[in-house]
Amino acid sequence: MQKSRGFTLIELIVVLVILGILGAFAVPRFVDLQEEARNATLTGLKGSLHGAASLAHGKQLAQQKSKNADVKVQGDNIKMIGGYPDPNEGIEPMIEDLSGFNATNGTGTCKEVENVDACITFVPNGASVPRGCRVEYGVNSTTGVDIVANGTDCS
Repeated sequence: MQKSRGFTLIELIVVLVILGILGAFAVPRFVDLQEEARNATLTGLKGSLHGAASLAHGKQLAQQKSKNADVKVQGDNIKMIGGYPDPNEGIEPMIEDLSGFNATNGTGTCKEVENVDACITFVPNGASVPRGCRVEYGVNSTTGVDIVANGTDCS
């Protein structure tokens, strides 16, 4: 009967070399996935905001209401401005889930949308540079809605 002695030095070196090669190629890919995931989240929120604004706008038109008349959507009273959901009081109830974002209301907080009466900025939770990783929703009572997603620095 032979006693087992464990691994040889050569076997351990081979395993360490393989782990080193995997680490050199795999770790940078996983690190980069976080930024790509945030960019995809921004794009998804931008699409949701477009859909929500269009839905409320269409409902207001179908009911032949004035541009600033509120509409009811699934029991929620949606405040409207210029024919679209108000950024400060109307757009958030239209979106099902905003749990991954911090929202900041106020025209001064928006950097991308221009010439708006009101706006709201959504920044993904955990984004280290919020100015370059955000979605802005703004409404101008004359020209309509402007939605911009900026994912230039979502690290």
